[in-house]
Amino acid sequence: MNLEGLFKTRLANHQKRLAKYLRYVFNDHFVLVLMIALGGIGLSYAQFIQTLSFTHDQTTLVLIGIIAILSCLTLFGKLALLIQPADKHFLSTLENDWKPYIHKSLVYSLCLPSFIAICTVGILYPLFLKMNVVVSFVLCIVMILLKYVDLLRQVWLLKQNRPLKQWQSVVAMMLSSGIVFSLYFFVNIWASVICVGLFIGIMQYSLQKDTALYYWEYIVDTEIKRMNQIYRLLQLFIDVPIFEETVKRRPYLDKCFTKTTRLYYYLYERAFLRGKAELSMSMQLMGMTILLRYLFSNVYLYSGILVCMLFLTGYQLLPMYQHFSGHILLEIAPYTKDEKKRDFQAFLKKILVVQLLVASVLSMLIAFDIRLMIGILIGIVFIYIIFPLYVQRKLDKI
Repeated sequence: MNLEGLFKTRLANHQKRLAKYLRYVFNDHFVLVLMIALGGIGLSYAQFIQTLSFTHDQTTLVLIGIIAILSCLTLFGKLALLIQPADKHFLSTLENDWKPYIHKSLVYSLCLPSFIAICTVGILYPLFLKMNVVVSFVLCIVMILLKYVDLLRQVWLLKQNRPLKQWQSVVAMMLSSGIVFSLYFFVNIWASVICVGLFIGIMQYSLQKDTALYYWEYIVDTEIKRMNQIYRLLQLFIDVPIFEETVKRRPYLDKCFTKTTRLYYYLYERAFLRGKAELSMSMQLMGMTILLRYLFSNVYLYSGILVCMLFLTGYQLLPMYQHFSGHILLEIAPYTKDEKKRDFQAFLKKILVVQLLVASVLSMLIAFDIRLMIGILIGIVFIYIIFPLYVQRKLDKI
């Protein structure tokens, strides 16, 4: 099997594995809620557009903001190489024949950003009409071509000693995107197309003439991080057994630890604040809740959303109870199972209380309403009375 066939085989296996998980993520209930949410957001957006009116100076400022957003959006999407750890030993000898593999990877990596580009232009199109700005499908093409430039930049970074230059290349990519979009909106549409074509030519010429060897350790680490991001998103909905956990000390969070002699409470706190999956999941749910507060003004509906956030966070954290199971030193420690359950429930209460307080304060800052106290009180009752009963039933079955 050649390298091109190898990529096709790996891509088929990768898509099959993702399809298995997505079947559970996009179930009937989630799709129904998603359709209702998109409908509500679309209606609010249409009503918001109708209330807008722009002067010439305001149009210029809004266009500058849109250029900044589109430039950041260009960085969305990683190069999908589907590399496995063993490849640094077996494929490194075939570097000179790697072009077909890279080409297939570039085409596949461009699919999702292209869809995002088309959706972005469609969402912004009513705003462009309101500002009397002429926009055509050429903007989608420009965005896709800029993403292709970004993917070529990521290929360039895979070479030896290039990872140290990643931030510089990101800044250069954003500036290049800003120049292209500025040409599109303020000079001439075709000038932006010529400019992005020039960037593609420069990147391809640089890669063609580049004789540096690939940095395989960096390639493997980059692919593992990319896959972990996908699995971390899937873990919001379903358990992903092939998810690889990483632990990293965050010194700025050390002050959040509770001084305690309770063994499991001590361990659960550190596992939560130093892991990625659970911490990022709780932050994402809280961010989504605050965003919904911005979109929906109904306080009672938001109170229900707040409770749903607390339940989903607690439900997703339940597997942490088994996080230290099988550890030989903990098995011989003089600690009973009931004490472990007590520590775990205390840990859950602390996380949910902090989440409730942060979400409530930020919601008050977005739109102050004394009736939000109802949602806070319901959340407190849920944390200290209702959810502990549910957790106790679940833990008794383990």
